[in-house]
Formats: sequence, C-alpha cells, structure tokens
Amino acid sequence: MKKSQIKRINALAQPLGLKMDERTQVIYGEYNGYTLSSYYKPNGYLEANFCVTPSIGKIDSKALKRGIKSQTGAVVTTSVNGYCVAVRVRRT
Repeated sequence: MKKSQIKRINALAQPLGLKMDERTQVIYGEYNGYTLSSYYKPNGYLEANFCVTPSIGKIDSKALKRGIKSQTGAVVTTSVNGYCVAVRVRRT
C-alpha cells in the first residue's frame, strides 16, 4: 500500500478511535461499543467485520442486510454469522 493511501486511511480511522496496523493493513478498534476490524482483500474490496452484543437479542439478518445495503451503493455483500456481521464494500 502506498504511503499516501496509508496516510488517508489513518486520517479517517484516527478520529473514530480506530488504529491501522501498517504491516497487515488492518484497521481495528472499538467504535460506539462495537469491536470493528476491516481490511482490503486482494480482489479490491474492503471487508469490514463487527460483532454485536448478545444483549440486543437475535439479529434479524434480512432486515440488517436491507438496511446496510440501502445506506450506500458501495455495499457488495452482507453476511451475518451469529453475532458477527461482515460487510464487503467496493474499493474507491
């Protein structure tokens, strides 16, 4: 990853309280009480993963997928596995 890309990503991550491991190119941390990690996949997509607390109850995966996809046209796929959610986003 180019230094300019790393600088741009850090500029986005740091105000959110997230960190970037430059060696692995993983962005990680806690945001609004959610544990979050994201990384670029070799195919050019950004994979974002977060886990929700069981105290909110069972996740309605269909509603969650519709809600996430309706927020932006950049979302390619959304998957729910238990309390963990993975979102694949087109790289800009």
